[in-house]
Amino acid sequence: MRGVMFKGNRLAEVLEFPDPQAGPGEAVVKIRASGICGSDLHWYRASEPTDMITGHEACGVIQELGPGAAPGL
Repeated sequence: MRGVMFKGNRLAEVLEFPDPQAGPGEAVVKIRASGICGSDLHWYRASEPTDMITGHEACGVIQELGPGAAPGL
């Protein structure tokens, strides 16, 4: 999968990450679109890099349900 990480000083980079696996009670959502909004800008403008994939307001479809996940999810 790909994700955007802020590298510090207003730099962003799209990186490759291992595909997630659904654990007990979890779901993996295949993201079709994701936004970065004003609440993310402090991470973008920071002098240090983030240690997380950024962005939220995601839209996608359920790709995998882990054991014990709600069947109507």
